[in-house]
Amino acid sequence: MVEIRVEGLSKRYGKTEVLNDVSFAVADGEFAVLLGPSGCGKTTLLRCVAGLEAVDKGEIYIGSELVNPLPPRDRDLSMVFQSFSLFPMMNVRENIAFPLKVRGVAKQATDERVKEVAKLLGIDELLDKLPKEISGGEQQRVAIGRAIAREPKAFLMDEPLSSLDAPLRAQLRSELKRIQKEIGVTTLYVTHDQAEALSLADKIGVLNRGSLLQFGPPQSVFAKPQSAFVARFVGDPQANIVNVSVASGVAGAHAVEGSGFRFPIPATVGGPLKEKTKDASASVQVSIRPEDIELAVSRPSEESSQGVVLLDEPLTLYRLVTVKLGDDKGEDGSTNLKVLASKELKLDTGQQVWLRFNPSRLHFFDRESGDLIA
Repeated sequence: MVEIRVEGLSKRYGKTEVLNDVSFAVADGEFAVLLGPSGCGKTTLLRCVAGLEAVDKGEIYIGSELVNPLPPRDRDLSMVFQSFSLFPMMNVRENIAFPLKVRGVAKQATDERVKEVAKLLGIDELLDKLPKEISGGEQQRVAIGRAIAREPKAFLMDEPLSSLDAPLRAQLRSELKRIQKEIGVTTLYVTHDQAEALSLADKIGVLNRGSLLQFGPPQSVFAKPQSAFVARFVGDPQANIVNVSVASGVAGAHAVEGSGFRFPIPATVGGPLKEKTKDASASVQVSIRPEDIELAVSRPSEESSQGVVLLDEPLTLYRLVTVKLGDDKGEDGSTNLKVLASKELKLDTGQQVWLRFNPSRLHFFDRESGDLIA
């Protein structure tokens, strides 16, 4: 088991910058997830760590060893891909044993290791079957088993569950987490699925356009996003990101104003926010998560904002309601917000409702850069 450390990594393909000055460290035994949309550079980053791509700038360490000059075979890493990549003419036993065989491990030791890994993965009854005779989930277990068998320094996993259906993906997520904790091997995992990242990771790194925007524990990344992109990308349902202004009132009072709504915020938030922005009246976005908005069918207080229901989506544990605040025909315009409501609540399209916001759970970002302000 080792630490994986990346320092100032940059990578270009011609004139296209794929990775820009990426730095992070995965501690010994940690499960770290690189999360981001398609094309953000996460798979390229994984391939650079594996040695499958040369880097233009920066350093990669496996433990205390600088591995930039080393070819993939000398980095002692196991990689699991999105495709199962099993040998079709070999049975499960032979597929798992393959990396041990090419390293010249004795047959008895190989057989014992294969049985040990197969039992860990719950596929010990499938050892004599061919890949075509087992399910997709079982094939992916075999692929993971092949990576585990050779006892590498670390695992690299490139969206290994994305080709599976949703129920099986959820099942294998929990098993993969269990297995990683049991064997304690440092793991770097790539996905575009934020639910997968939050459930698996000890640390999450959020990438966009080749830059690492934030790296840290999942709850910290979720609760304290450092940019509007992170606030929007991490969380299900997504956070509402809205252009607003911050107004000052009498006796030091402050309020957030958007198209079709206004609500007060504490002076402890409003004061620093005004100080940190050159023009808070025109350059601020606010992140409001759907679960931090209270929806009522009668006006609960003077601070609440009136709106109408555009869409009511009944989901398993709650309802996701789209509410329109303001009027398109009015001078101030309108804003559509997603709100979580009780699953027992039934709403009609066009019904009048009121929203009340939790000012202690808001995050404010610079409208141009997307960086956190307060």
